[in-house]
Amino acid sequence: MAAFEFPCRCGETLSVSEALVKPGGKVRCPRCKAVVDIPPEVIGEVQQERAERVAAEERKRAKAEQKARHRAQEQKRKEEERFRGQQEDEQTKRKERMVQVEYAKDELRVEKEAAPMERALARQKSYVGAAVLTFVLYCVFYLPGLIFNIIYLADAKKTARVAGQSPAGVGCLWALLVLGLLPLLVLLVVLGLISIGGEAAVGG
Repeated sequence: MAAFEFPCRCGETLSVSEALVKPGGKVRCPRCKAVVDIPPEVIGEVQQERAERVAAEERKRAKAEQKARHRAQEQKRKEEERFRGQQEDEQTKRKERMVQVEYAKDELRVEKEAAPMERALARQKSYVGAAVLTFVLYCVFYLPGLIFNIIYLADAKKTARVAGQSPAGVGCLWALLVLGLLPLLVLLVVLGLISIGGEAAVGG
């Protein structure tokens, strides 16, 4: 704590602490033992310093309060932004779910509307022409005929599943497949016999 000095009438320099400086304050001179009043200018100086400290503390406190308010406002703003972001995310997800539900409903409705028509078209489909074309291919080019035979049978299987019944011409396709595979089986048997006979001849 600062000390303040002022002269006594005897010439001695008196020193007094700030705590003792007040209006009407007195101090005893250690030299002449006289009780000396603290001069008004010393009191004024002390009061001025006190006022300056109080003002500085007030400014410091006001600045701290301002910073605290700013931090609180910033925190509140961030929380509000986070809350708005969560709400927007929830709204977006809700809209996406609604769109998915509506899309699923539309697909189901389209399927329900298209199913009878598709079934009717599948029941009208015939594979007699495909069987005739397959027979011609067998007669001209064996391997393409076999390939087309298998493709038409696979398509006929799908058609039967949609129509709920076997379409016309499927029996012909199966018959052609059996007749088409029969030469292959005969050829394999013949080759097997030839191979066995050749091994026997070599062994003999």
